[in-house]
Parts: sequence; structure tokens; C-alpha cells
Amino acid sequence: MTTFYCPECNARVQLVIEKTYSFGGNESTPECAQARFGHCALCQQPALLRFIETGVDANGFPTAEFDIQLFPAALARINAALPERVEESYIEAMKCAGAQAWLAAAVMVRRTLEAIGQEFDPKARRLFDGLAKMKEQGVISEELWRWGEALRFLGNTGAHPSGDKIQDADAKDAVEFLNAIIQNIYVLRPKFQAMQARRPLSPRTPEKPPADADH
Repeated sequence: MTTFYCPECNARVQLVIEKTYSFGGNESTPECAQARFGHCALCQQPALLRFIETGVDANGFPTAEFDIQLFPAALARINAALPERVEESYIEAMKCAGAQAWLAAAVMVRRTLEAIGQEFDPKARRLFDGLAKMKEQGVISEELWRWGEALRFLGNTGAHPSGDKIQDADAKDAVEFLNAIIQNIYVLRPKFQAMQARRPLSPRTPEKPPADADH
């Protein structure tokens, strides 16, 4: 059974295959691949997956190994106006996630966080300092700060070859946590500020008791 990640259902679901196309296997493209187009068995969301043919089974049918989810992107990108340096790294992080290059995605998540931190503290020379400044200014909560710390550690692990290995699930979670941080900073925070500008909150004046009230 062929499955894929459906963002509409927010789950891994069965792909109902409508068309299969094999390509490659020649001098210019020696690697033989297979594209499978279909739709989600639950919500009809269309999808396109690429597989690498690895051989044939006992019945002579080609066997394949899942390679890339071409459409829809495995993780949806946050639609927000981002600072140039932040957007540059964020796009790369999402490209790596879409290609399921999870080690590279973890590193780019860290780079995106560092770019965000420098927006709030241009003098920050370390990601830790940038995160601390954001927390101090009330830009991120205690929980988001802890998320940032976890992503910083994961990115450091990915950037340096060592005995520590990054699990695909951890890197995918890192991208989702980054999305949550960006959503809070660049989408929800400006919306709340705009709401405050439209409806300024004033402290309620305590009601005065009637002059003849009992004391």
C-alpha cells in the first residue's frame, strides 16, 4: 500500500493511485525512477510521489523505494511577511523538509532561529543570546524559549559530525516547532498588536458606591 502525508487530513494516509509513470534508466539518467499520481483515500487531496526502482520481485514486477513527496509539500510553509535574512533560511529549511533531507533541515532550522534572534538583538553573537533577548523582551514565552533551546541543540548536533544521530522524526518535529515559533512571532503577534490599536484597552474605573450606602 502506498501512503503519503496529507496536510488536509494532517495524517499519513493511503494514496489511491491513478497514474504511474517510469522514467530514467538511460545514459543521461541512469537511475530509474517512478512517479505515482493519485489522491487521498479520505479527502481526495491530489498527490504526486517519486519512487526509486530498486529491482524486481519474484513475479517480475518492479520494486520501488519511496524517495520524495513532490506534492503537496510534506510540511506547509507559514504564509507571513518575514525579514529577508529570516525568509532566506526558512525557505531553505522548508525545501529540505519537502525533500525529506532531515539532517539538512535540522541545520537550516537552527540557522533560521539564529536569523530571527538577530532581528531582535543585532549584537547577539550566539543563538543562545538571541533567544534569551527575545524571551526578555516578551517576544517569546517560556515554552517557546524551551522549544528554541531544543532546536538549537538539535541544529548543533546536525552541523557537526559526531556519534550523535538525528532521527527523522526529531528533525520533522523541529520544522513543525519552527513553524509554531514563526506563527507566534510574525503572524499572531502582529495581529494582536493590530487588534490592540483598533480596540485600545483602558483600565476599568471602579464604580463609586451610592452616597447613602451602608458602611
